[in-house]
Amino acid sequence: MSPTLGNASSGRLRVGSARFRHALDAAHAREFVLLRDLIAIPSVRGTETAIHTRIAEELSGLGARIDLVAADPTLFEADPEYSPPTDVPPQRALNVVARWGDLPPSLLLFAHLDTEPVGVPERWETPPFEATERDGRVFGLGAPDDKAGVASILGAVQALDALGVRADVGILVAAVHGKQGGTLGTLPVIRSLVDLPAAVYCHPPETGAGLGQIKVGSRGIMSIELIVRGRTPAPVEMRTPASADPRDGVNAIGKAMKLAAALEEGLAVADDPDVRLSVNRIAGGRDRLAVPDRSRIEATLSFGRGTVQSWLAHLERLVAAASEADDWLRKHPARLRVIGLRANPASMEPDEPLAGWVEQAMAASGERPDRYHGHVASDIRFPIRCLGAPCVGFGALGGGFYGPNEWVEVDSMRRTTEVLVRTILDRHGFVGAPASVPTRKTLDRCRDRSYDARHGSSSRRPIGRHPI
Repeated sequence: MSPTLGNASSGRLRVGSARFRHALDAAHAREFVLLRDLIAIPSVRGTETAIHTRIAEELSGLGARIDLVAADPTLFEADPEYSPPTDVPPQRALNVVARWGDLPPSLLLFAHLDTEPVGVPERWETPPFEATERDGRVFGLGAPDDKAGVASILGAVQALDALGVRADVGILVAAVHGKQGGTLGTLPVIRSLVDLPAAVYCHPPETGAGLGQIKVGSRGIMSIELIVRGRTPAPVEMRTPASADPRDGVNAIGKAMKLAAALEEGLAVADDPDVRLSVNRIAGGRDRLAVPDRSRIEATLSFGRGTVQSWLAHLERLVAAASEADDWLRKHPARLRVIGLRANPASMEPDEPLAGWVEQAMAASGERPDRYHGHVASDIRFPIRCLGAPCVGFGALGGGFYGPNEWVEVDSMRRTTEVLVRTILDRHGFVGAPASVPTRKTLDRCRDRSYDARHGSSSRRPIGRHPI
């Protein structure tokens, strides 16, 4: 016999029945309209936008209590999960948080509402702020990144409402500013929550795998700057750099390359076998005929364990050790600092129930997803690291990320909404056997796995509610 779904207003309903399908079809029709509306509202990262108003209206129409959470990045500069935004809106970014009833939240559904810039308009084959449907795909700025995620979440809420169970599942919904490291949205929203059993981040995979992939982990990342000083020798002839003997100077670029090689050699034997260093830019000198007296290296480090601070300390030790063996660098120490985007890694235990619930829901929709740990700085890290709450990420098939001609597949959006609904129903026992809520032991394992034990237990405790 097929599993059944409780409904306060009309008895029992078989999952897969005409009524269940009707609720999903109606939700998909509505989410398609919403996606079209969201694409039409500019919400480029770092610019003023009114997109939160449209989302709040939709959620209010579904009976939600709305909180608009304003983000002030200065409040989070000391937060271990802080990443400095490169562009801050003229007015503080507003994030939408929706609640229903008095039940404590059992599951957070969230997606980001901001997009990348348009870039070169001539490279767009369709208007970036107009949803264009073609060959089963919707094109438009932010369609897969991540306005489709917002629309799918709201479609799932509508379907749960139509099935009469929305009030019984304790969901929490957030539409956040997630670009620029999450400091303008995801971080302040998650920090405003005191307790959260689990979360789902609805975002199409950037790999192009669609529902064939579930994010269960996020790699850490940090960009570093290394400033090295040298000495330009005095020229023999006035204002003629080429007349100087380069052996009388100290080449800052050469010293910088020596330190970069020391970093690569030191990281090759690091505790994390999957740590990756990439030296991406080097600059120095003011004249191609003169020995450079200053050099600047920019590099990126990605890692699966530890924290930004622990890896920064490790890099500083490697630079200090290499400098000690060099007379010039010992007397003229290089300066190392973190710049730009930074994010700590996060992951869940392999046996975490949340991933199983999602996989079961995807199997019912005909998908067999792989678990993916490779994305850098995914927003799934915030529930895991800030609250110790397990979190997974998945979404529809999309393409064109971070450039022109972004698109999302219409049928894949429909199935994403169905997976969200099935996951919620399964988790609360409306489908099949009742599912258990993650235990505190599970949450503690999740938290311990995502933090470096060398930082002590105090860094693993949730900070709790932040002033917003």
